Amino acid sequence: MTRLFIAAELPASQVQTLVKAQSILAGAAKRCSLTKAQNLHLTLRFIGEVDESGLERIKQKLAELPLEGLADYRCRITGYDFFWRQAAMLVFAQLTTTPELRQLVASIEQTLVAVGCRAETKDWLTHVTLARRCELKSGQKTIPTLPILSSWGQIPGIYLYQSEFSPRGMVYTPLMALGTKKGQPKPSF
Repeated sequence: MTRLFIAAELPASQVQTLVKAQSILAGAAKRCSLTKAQNLHLTLRFIGEVDESGLERIKQKLAELPLEGLADYRCRITGYDFFWRQAAMLVFAQLTTTPELRQLVASIEQTLVAVGCRAETKDWLTHVTLARRCELKSGQKTIPTLPILSSWGQIPGIYLYQSEFSPRGMVYTPLMALGTKKGQPKPSF
């Protein structure tokens, strides 16, 4: 079984801003598990566990999505928030996306349901997880002010990823690029 998700790579300027935000957050926390910079991404759809034949069906159908480049897929960092999970905070950046990216998410959902994946029941939360298991220093009740990058950034790539747990944290392996003619994996990983 393979654990899968589809995610958008973030523009470099946004990754830099998020890494700076993580540094500020870490300074305000007594304990915090930061997402590795190379793992910062905008999840478009979590798929979950699939077998080998399911993976092949998903790849085949995703390759048929009518994507013509990535120029219309953009996002920007508009804020930060958190929720409590097991007595600690999960801190995330809030993103605003273009209507074209939201339409792509809807198309991905239809494609995945057509190949037998369970339908998503929650609204898409446009966010990037910065930290898990975050406990602020004594006396602090909310996350510190973190930097915003309100300019739009173009999504450089959209990928089908395999997600694996490892002793050093999560490992994300790109299996397929969406929006390219050959559907080749991202070469930089």
